[in-house]
Amino acid sequence: MMKRKGIVLTAGIGAVLGAMLLAGCGNTLPEMTDDQADAIGEYAAITLLKYDANSKSRLVDISRLEESSAPELPVITEPDPIQPETAETGPTVIDRTDPSGGVTAVSSLEEFMGLPDGMTLTYTGYDVVQSYKEEGDVYFALEASTGKQLLVLSFYLNNQTGAEQPMRLIELHNSYRVTVNEDYTRTALTTMLNNDLSTYIETLSDGAGRQLVLLYEIDPVQVDTITLKFKNTEATYTMQVK
Repeated sequence: MMKRKGIVLTAGIGAVLGAMLLAGCGNTLPEMTDDQADAIGEYAAITLLKYDANSKSRLVDISRLEESSAPELPVITEPDPIQPETAETGPTVIDRTDPSGGVTAVSSLEEFMGLPDGMTLTYTGYDVVQSYKEEGDVYFALEASTGKQLLVLSFYLNNQTGAEQPMRLIELHNSYRVTVNEDYTRTALTTMLNNDLSTYIETLSDGAGRQLVLLYEIDPVQVDTITLKFKNTEATYTMQVK
C-alpha cells in the first residue's frame, strides 16, 4: 500500500517538475547546475505534499520545512469550570438522603412517588398472561417474547385532593424491579400503554381514579412470592405483595 502511493507521488513530482522546466521555454530545457536542479525538485516535492490533503508521508515533515513561514495559531484557553447552582441562583433541592450517603427507605408508595396529600396509589393484584391489552384499547397490545410470559402488576391511582392533578410519572425516572420466588429479579418494561405506571401522563380530575400497571417479562415459572423494590436517587420502597 505504501509502495503504491510512493509511485504515484513520484509520478506527480515528475509532472510538476517537467511543467516548471518547460513553461515559457518551448521544448528546450534550460541548462542548470546540479544544485539548481535539486532545489527545483525539492520545491516541487514540497509543493505537492503541501496541497495533497490525503498525504500522510512519514518521510517528509512539512511543518519543519515551512517552520519559518507557518502562521501563529490562536491560543485556546480552557473555559472556567461550571459552578454548581446555589440556593440563591438555582432550584431548591429537597435532601432526602440519609447521613451515610445512601437513599431513604420510605414507608409508603405515595411518599415514594411524591404524590400530593389526598392522592393514593394502591396495589390491587397480579396476573400472568401471554398477551396484555388495556381494557377498551383496540389499537395496542403487548405480546410476550417466545418462551416468555408477562407478569402484570396492577395499581389503582385515586385523586381525593379536592382539585384536578396533573400527573407526569414519566418524569420521575424511577426503577421498578420485581423479584419472583425470592431469586428471580426483573426490571419493568417501558411500554406505549396509556396505563403504564412508569410512563403515565394525564390530568386526573378530583374524585377520579385510574387503573395502572407495571409489566415484566419472565420465564414461565410458577409464581409463589412477589417482592417489589422501587428506587430512585433519593428514596427506596419495598413491599411484599404475595
